[in-house]
Amino acid sequence: AGQLVEAMLELVASESAALLAGDNDGRLADLNVRSALASWDALHQADEALRLLELADRHPLAPRLRFAAALAAGAAEALAAVEPGLGDSVELAIELAEAWLWRHGRVDRTLAIVDRLLAGELPAALRGHVIELACLVHAATGSWARVVELRQQLTAHPASDQPHGDPDAVAA
Repeated sequence: AGQLVEAMLELVASESAALLAGDNDGRLADLNVRSALASWDALHQADEALRLLELADRHPLAPRLRFAAALAAGAAEALAAVEPGLGDSVELAIELAEAWLWRHGRVDRTLAIVDRLLAGELPAALRGHVIELACLVHAATGSWARVVELRQQLTAHPASDQPHGDPDAVAA
């Protein structure tokens, strides 16, 4: 299987070279992302995959794949290195905050991310999750006034899948 993937990657590399001569950045980025996935998944060549992802920096999947590679590396340094390039994705920011908290115990990094997210506009479907995460990290730092404020926000503006109104229903 490895030889087949390597042969396919050689073909893709020749097509990429041809695209470099033209003006087809989108197609080239797509080929680089596909090659990165093949290098990473089939050939277990994480360094080559990251190199190809750098070439596909404008592809919409590139930030998520770089983030996944940082998670797979397991080191806090890898996560810190990829953080600035994750873009404006709320979903990726939430995953990053959770990775800092659950994988590395970095309440400070998590706190900075969730507070930044809460200061902006969040989709209603994600707001409750971010508030819950913020409550957890603020409780871990002993910021109880902020926890109460956040819990009041949840009670005042519950998501459609949360109990409404009565604080006893919310507590249950």
